[in-house]
Amino acid sequence: METYGDLKNLINLIKSKKKNSKIKGVAIDTIVGNIPGINYIKSVFDFYKAAYDTPDDKRPNSWLKRLDVDDEMSAIVDDNVENGFLQSATKTFEKQPDDKKLNPDFDMNQEMIKYLDSKYSGRTLTGIPAFNLVKEDTFDKFLRLYSYRFPKGYPDMNNKQDILLLESILKEEFDVNFSLKEASLGGRTTNFSQPTGAFYKYVELNDSSDTMDFETERNAPIFDTKSFEIIDNLNKGEKFKILDNKETDLTKKGPSYYTRIEYKGKEYFIKLTDILKPSGKQVDFIDVNLDIKTKENVFNNFKAGHGQEKDIVKLWYDTSGKNYEFNYDGKQYEIERLGAPTFSGKGNPKTDVFVKLDKPISPYGEDLKISLKAANATFVENWMLPTRFEQILGLEDGRKIIIEFLEKLQKQEIGTRSPFMYWFIKTKPYNSSYELTKEQEYEAYSGANKFGSDSEATANCYFKGEVPNTIDEFVNDLRPISELDADIGLHLRGYAKGGNASCYILQEDGKWQINPSWKKRFNID
Repeated sequence: METYGDLKNLINLIKSKKKNSKIKGVAIDTIVGNIPGINYIKSVFDFYKAAYDTPDDKRPNSWLKRLDVDDEMSAIVDDNVENGFLQSATKTFEKQPDDKKLNPDFDMNQEMIKYLDSKYSGRTLTGIPAFNLVKEDTFDKFLRLYSYRFPKGYPDMNNKQDILLLESILKEEFDVNFSLKEASLGGRTTNFSQPTGAFYKYVELNDSSDTMDFETERNAPIFDTKSFEIIDNLNKGEKFKILDNKETDLTKKGPSYYTRIEYKGKEYFIKLTDILKPSGKQVDFIDVNLDIKTKENVFNNFKAGHGQEKDIVKLWYDTSGKNYEFNYDGKQYEIERLGAPTFSGKGNPKTDVFVKLDKPISPYGEDLKISLKAANATFVENWMLPTRFEQILGLEDGRKIIIEFLEKLQKQEIGTRSPFMYWFIKTKPYNSSYELTKEQEYEAYSGANKFGSDSEATANCYFKGEVPNTIDEFVNDLRPISELDADIGLHLRGYAKGGNASCYILQEDGKWQINPSWKKRFNID
């Protein structure tokens, strides 16, 4: 490809499904390579999104590789910001004359940096992982004083816990407001493009959302649930509970969506766009008194995902001695490290709270990698990719299940309302009638195959119930993951948008087919 006209021609050929076509004698498949989801695009935006999301190790050997953003940058830029950038890039592309040459030095990373610089003053990324939010001498001072608090000696911008700790230090010690993941609960996200996609991702799919405290992104009005008159205004940061559990529960008035909240014991409406999403600043760091401890570099503070995490970490911190010592079963132990698991790979760790001890406790060893099981937990695995499906079900069983449920879909034995079907694992009721074996259940909850048995992200024990008053009681209540009997099974769920995680795709003739990426993974003809 040499010109913007060639690129526009390529997009049109992909959209029209003309797979055997060529651009200036070169086959389309050769040009696009292994860009995930490229064969399912319906617009220029979809094309740019697919190219933008390409994993660094799957970049095509063509000019299209220049449309990919480095994985490190993508990991720290908010979904809504990414979408805004891609919409801007799409509009710029569409304005280019067909005979204009493609820039051989085009760099999508630099385009993102320029976009952030013009759109979000003071929040520009100047490199990967560097950024210019604070002065260079501030970073020198920061690294000299605080590098010991990070496992690698510096903040890893691919590690969520490092980012959260960095935010806290810069704010408390340098009076620098820093947040790369600040966004409201309104609008779309990268994987959920419906108008209320953020609510769907952070509330409907989050089993802990009904127990979480949400807060406002700004000073925001709240409305009477009957008259829709403004009753009061919430100050930025005031906390409340969200009462709606599903997208279908939301109320639309004009172009805006509203959700019901409980605030000071009463029910109100509030705009989704006035609510900060639960990956932002409303999740506070755990409040502890560092002065009561003499042993240093043990407690690694983090923003707990829900109240139980916070309560359990405080139990270990507050009830252990000055050197983090405690007694269990007639022996004295000392805590070597307390906080979130150290992990920088893909996916969410199965471990919620990590406790490293100076000596082993049977049967867990020195590392307590604790998974917390809320009483109302429903989904165990969401939007499974073929690799994760294989890790849990195995290659042979996975192949049989995929083929079996293709037949069920063809016979309309499973209800569908969307053209793409995804695999989930959840507690009863599930629509597949396939209950996981003990071995499969173990992997779904531990993540041993996904992360590796020695990884801190792999859980080796779980806790369920009310948080007790002593560490001794808590350890007694822990159970090995291998003893977890949760009665979970496979569940098929439809969605309007396709991708690598969609196992089944509805064709124009009304027949279902297996996604090629799933066919390849499970050797299905």
